[in-house]
Amino acid sequence: MQTAPRAIDYLADLRYSDLPQIVRDRAIDVLFDTVGCMLGGAQTGLGKVYARVTSGIAGTGESTAFGIARKIDPVSASFVNAAHADALDYEDTLLGHPSATIVPAALAIGEMLGATGEDVITAIAGAYDVAARIGAAITPTPERARDVAVRFAWFGFAAAAPAAKLLKLSREQTQDAFGYAGASSPLPVWITKWPRPLHWIKNNLAEQARAGVLGALAARDGLGGPRDILENELGFWRMVGSDRFDAGALHDGLGSRYAILDTHFKPYPACRWLHTIIEASQRLRDRHDIRPEDITAILIGAPDETANWFVDPAPATLVDAEFSIPYVVAVTLHGVRPGPLWYGEDTLRDPSILALAKKVTVHQASLVDHGAGSGGSLPCEVAVTLRDGRMFELKHADPLGSPERPLSEEALREKFVALASTQLGETRAAQLWEERWRFAELADVRDWTALLA
Repeated sequence: MQTAPRAIDYLADLRYSDLPQIVRDRAIDVLFDTVGCMLGGAQTGLGKVYARVTSGIAGTGESTAFGIARKIDPVSASFVNAAHADALDYEDTLLGHPSATIVPAALAIGEMLGATGEDVITAIAGAYDVAARIGAAITPTPERARDVAVRFAWFGFAAAAPAAKLLKLSREQTQDAFGYAGASSPLPVWITKWPRPLHWIKNNLAEQARAGVLGALAARDGLGGPRDILENELGFWRMVGSDRFDAGALHDGLGSRYAILDTHFKPYPACRWLHTIIEASQRLRDRHDIRPEDITAILIGAPDETANWFVDPAPATLVDAEFSIPYVVAVTLHGVRPGPLWYGEDTLRDPSILALAKKVTVHQASLVDHGAGSGGSLPCEVAVTLRDGRMFELKHADPLGSPERPLSEEALREKFVALASTQLGETRAAQLWEERWRFAELADVRDWTALLA
């Protein structure tokens, strides 16, 4: 079969001039949104653990790792920055979180090589096109998706793609890099089905980023990998437990339908499955001037098995909180600004927030295709009862930040500045945002990453 090589040929041949302006613009939005998440995530307890460990073992190099004062090698930088990107669960979503490995890999290799801004943008857009199609090709049936975490498994390829593109690997070398990434990526692990408190590994994006970048570097130096790992009958799809493989999805629409345009930007730092619930709670709060102290009960109709998985009213850590319906509803009704403040120690331990979270009852309101990942409709129902007997209800299905309901430029700006300000200060963060369209003009991406230090 020649399906995987066609995708690899597309990646190798792609040029900045081939990309429509809307795709270039979206790649810059993805870059800045993810870097904001990396900067904000580096300030979390989870991010600091990754930074401390990596700082002690990383080699020297040209790559930036947030939370580490020195420049380090690209494999280690992509590893720690991928962990930062996912720490707040705030990065964009498309069958999972491809940006959390694509952007760290593109920046780490881009810095190592002194790549241009155009090169990095092209690598990011091309990586979305190839990697998202891999994710679609191995998507299991809805029944199988309830039992195995396949949709969290393919992000090593998402990291290998921009690394291979920037390194200008040959077709065969790129196949070797993909083979290494697939063979070395960690087994997909559930997070939400484990008992509380939840583990901090989440989707293990750090290891997947490491596998992709290391695979590309090793392939450049001659390490052979299983070149048909994608389309082989015993290949990656079977390794991670899927029950089907769609070979045609690997090349369907390449060059005419750009996957990066399908991504969702998150307005809230929480699992995407909770976003319609959060937005409905916010609408009820603002529409009816609801005060937390007046609430006696909150009834949530949640999409699918989130009604069983996401019901911890007293999360022990930020990871528990990111996957807790009662908690995110409570912070929303208290008017806490979305962002790192949601998971600060003061907020996590706030007695009034925890008391309100205990008033939340959750039941299943809809069935959702788990194989579809983070896209599509997420139907929910929210009902808030007040002390005076009034009850306000709202049904909601279509999450904000999707291609159908995109975040405004101002909303993306506010999100980036709020996250980046945690390390850069508000003035520099705002300046970086205002000048973001000049990124493509960079002769050396290191001139830009120096501004993030």
